[in-house]
Amino acid sequence: MRISKRQEIIINHLLRSDEYITAKKMSERLGMSEKTVYREINSIKHIFGFEKDIIEKKAGSGYKLNYKKYIQYISELGNVEDSARELTIEDRRTDIIIDLLVHSPQGTSINKLSNKYYVSPASIVKDLNEIEQQLAKYDLKLSRDSCGTNVVGSEEQIRQVLVKIINLNVLDSRAEMYEDNQLSQSDFQNFSKHFDELDVGIIKKSLDSARQLSGFILENPYYINLFTHLLIAVQRIRAGKIKKGLTEPVLTEVDTKEINFQKEIIRQMEASLNLSLPAAEKEYIQLFLTSSRNTEESQERKMELFLNDQKDDQKKAAIDIIYSLTEAMTLAIGTNFNDDKILKETLYLHIKPLLNRLKYQIDIVNPLTTKIKEEFPEIFNELQIIMAGIILKHSMNRISEDEIAYIALYFQSSLERKVKQKNVLIVCSTGIGTSHLLENRVKKAFPDWNIVDVVSSSKVKSFTEKATIDLILSTVKLEASYFPVIIVNVFFGAKDIDNVKKFLEKK
Repeated sequence: MRISKRQEIIINHLLRSDEYITAKKMSERLGMSEKTVYREINSIKHIFGFEKDIIEKKAGSGYKLNYKKYIQYISELGNVEDSARELTIEDRRTDIIIDLLVHSPQGTSINKLSNKYYVSPASIVKDLNEIEQQLAKYDLKLSRDSCGTNVVGSEEQIRQVLVKIINLNVLDSRAEMYEDNQLSQSDFQNFSKHFDELDVGIIKKSLDSARQLSGFILENPYYINLFTHLLIAVQRIRAGKIKKGLTEPVLTEVDTKEINFQKEIIRQMEASLNLSLPAAEKEYIQLFLTSSRNTEESQERKMELFLNDQKDDQKKAAIDIIYSLTEAMTLAIGTNFNDDKILKETLYLHIKPLLNRLKYQIDIVNPLTTKIKEEFPEIFNELQIIMAGIILKHSMNRISEDEIAYIALYFQSSLERKVKQKNVLIVCSTGIGTSHLLENRVKKAFPDWNIVDVVSSSKVKSFTEKATIDLILSTVKLEASYFPVIIVNVFFGAKDIDNVKKFLEKK
């Protein structure tokens, strides 16, 4: 059995609905003419066999896929791989919660879910119990009655939870930061499991085309977060669910490229998807862009603009927060962050849009949060405490762990820069063989270091008078030196490496 790509899109579209859909509505959603929809449905019936009645037709209501007959037929053929049989419990629950949120308030039934995932009704009940607990964390309720199961809650919360779940569970965690700021092929396929593939392609094309035409380059994770939001918004708008508008004026500080980027996204999406974006949805796109980092200007140029104009209250708040952060982290970690110019520059580029995100409660999902908390617990925990005080001081909205995790990366990078690119002198009192052993082990542990030379303790004084040295590693105790000295073992083991790192981080 061979079906075309267009026929597969129609089948997938019908699979996502329990209701009848007219050819006209399919035409609008899938970007095909009504005649094409009629023709392809007829072809699908022919391929599967007219007597199978895979696609049911109801006068005045449209078409509906007979899911039970469809699954039975493809299972008998054995030519279609059913991924539902291979899902883990966690994957199945993620699938269910996404579908419930996407189609809310439309519900489903235990029997439908049982048939879809090839598990017992009892297993589905357990899944729903777990999902109910997850939703409760976000002030969403799972309603279960004789009519079925559905999610109840505000539109804002439903969308926020969808973005978070999709970013954490659907996207490929190995490709969270793409150099070209585009969607990976694996993520494209993962999105297409939950949304119409045509929609996924159109929104990707709209974003990429808008970027090329406007010159506004949106960094990740903002690109992927905006992509996810737009995909969810399209589905919710079609279901008649619209975001609320703001009760206060939108930000006025928007550059030309940003405006052009926003307008081009809206123009392309409306034309390709045959829908009109409500004012609140357009407003959100503008807010999102103003609350994101872009790379159309160099970091140096952005800092120059900032330093030349600090009249804006938000800029004053940003610079105050940066100095509060570096000062407090210096005291908490015992490392001098105040003299790190790169840290302050990168923090400013992050903090300024962060203030907008906090003001307008725009959540950005960080796929690395769990790993950052595990790898850099001291930095993360100290930042959490420090940021709580800063939030109170500036009367700002709550800050999420995802945002704190991003800030933690800047401080960790600062620590690692203190260890890199050092001019090092090695002092060894033993023979040539052990001297080379120590030199090689130091190079292996710190490949960015420049080993100036390996000398005996008697030559240290004369050598240091004419050389530029950041650090001396010595196997013997030396007389007073102008340069920092760390005593190490000739085998330069893990303990030595750790001591060196700690010493440099404290500088």
